[in-house]
Amino acid sequence: MLVEALRAQKQPTQREINSMCKLGFRKVYKMLWHHWWSSCPVNSKLIHARVYKIKRLTFDELLQNHDWKALVDTDGALEIDLHLNMLQMKKGGFKIAHFGTASQVVFGDTRKIVAKQAFYMKVKEITSVNQLDQKSKLMQDIPYDGPRQMQNLISEATCIVWAGALLEMVYAFIDRRNTQKKSVNENDGISIPRMRFVNAALAIERIGNDPTNLKYYLLEELIPTDGAGGPFRKYLNNTSAVPIISSDAEARDRADFLSFAQHVQYYKTDRKAFFSDLQGKCRLRYFWIGSYTSWYRKQRSSYGSPNSDTHVSCL
Repeated sequence: MLVEALRAQKQPTQREINSMCKLGFRKVYKMLWHHWWSSCPVNSKLIHARVYKIKRLTFDELLQNHDWKALVDTDGALEIDLHLNMLQMKKGGFKIAHFGTASQVVFGDTRKIVAKQAFYMKVKEITSVNQLDQKSKLMQDIPYDGPRQMQNLISEATCIVWAGALLEMVYAFIDRRNTQKKSVNENDGISIPRMRFVNAALAIERIGNDPTNLKYYLLEELIPTDGAGGPFRKYLNNTSAVPIISSDAEARDRADFLSFAQHVQYYKTDRKAFFSDLQGKCRLRYFWIGSYTSWYRKQRSSYGSPNSDTHVSCL
């Protein structure tokens, strides 16, 4: 059933994207005179977007519902101004991330967000006049346009939801085991770290007043980078089942738990799925797992998700 559910995942069609993008945007000109616009520093970008939060679904819900639209909260759309720092950018294997602030809270209790776009690399030849017309090549990172961008981001959002469901499966397994142990007065004293994947949302920006000129972003909750809760750490690579060695005892415990989680997922899905390439940060009672992964085509039977590095593999 799991394999069928994964194979049934589809990217949105052009018609579905167009239908979703028939939005009641505010008049762009009203936004231009907003006080927030006047406070934007140089090297920043202010965009107005319609934002749809990505839902959290259980594993059983994902097995039953294969429609990508089930992942998107279309009833709770938000109209938000996003202020992106164009100098504070990070790049992975196939996504560019800009850090910024939203005009209202999107995730939790903070307005800080990460806006991501999938990109491709383009080679540009440059001719140097001062060096006898010598030609050199420059690699450019170009975000995908329109529907292609939306399809890539929906794939990413799908992976985040699947990774979260796999993690909740592990906690359900532990809770059932603990209930059984209490019935026979067993107590091993093990402390279980409570983790979650970052929250995400899809953002659609309309350029000017043209309803067909749209840009798409995947918004993610920003994993805090301050000193509280220790450093941002990587716990598991996607090339090995052995946790990354750390000198910090609590970090080792978290890495061991994530390795244990992989084994539970492998067992509970009948050796068909688990997540990997995990990194994140602990702060207060919460542990964020971000994602920075690649999406493989269904023909390869692997599904990856990206701020946690999460890779969901179907074997």
